[in-house]
Amino acid sequence: MRIIALSLATVFSVGPVLLAGSAIAADKAATERRVATEAAPAMAPDQLFYGGVLAPITVEARTVRPVQIRATAPACVDKAV
Repeated sequence: MRIIALSLATVFSVGPVLLAGSAIAADKAATERRVATEAAPAMAPDQLFYGGVLAPITVEARTVRPVQIRATAPACVDKAV
């Protein structure tokens, strides 16, 4: 009886995973076929660009000397404590 219960539990837990995997694979293949047949729309020269890969931006900065900070005692310190 234990073997039958274990076999049924395996089938009912692994079976849906396999079915979902095949459904996802079929959907992915259909999407790839659809995308391969569609032509990319041409962009007008004055149209805004909302995605894709752009050239990298390089930021250059000149070096500066760090500011020297001097620690001084505050003027309101009461030394007669």
